[in-house]
Amino acid sequence: MIFRPVLLATFLMSAGCAGPVAEVSTIPSEEAAWQAMAPRLPGMPVAAVAQCAGPPRGVAPGPAGGAVLVYRAQDLKNYCQVSLLAQGGRVVSFTVDHAAPEFLYLRDGTNYCGRIFQQCLR
Repeated sequence: MIFRPVLLATFLMSAGCAGPVAEVSTIPSEEAAWQAMAPRLPGMPVAAVAQCAGPPRGVAPGPAGGAVLVYRAQDLKNYCQVSLLAQGGRVVSFTVDHAAPEFLYLRDGTNYCGRIFQQCLR
């Protein structure tokens, strides 16, 4: 059997699989979402974050009676994890850990951060 990339792509699209093209086309908007959201996080009410980004994956005690809310988006080995330090019902600061080793066309994994908070920009 001869492998034909065009036939495979046609099959995947007809089978309902968007394939890598759809994934690649969303990267710029997801990266832009993170770039727009990152400066807005400090000072944002925790309730507003939960309303648009959903509940955090985890909550841990933070310093000075605060809490650390952990948000994570992951796909294979590519991920973004944003930890929000919250005190008094507001985000005080955040840390980010992200990587995209699976795909050469991904710059750094910030598109995964954008996936978490994309709804917060609407």
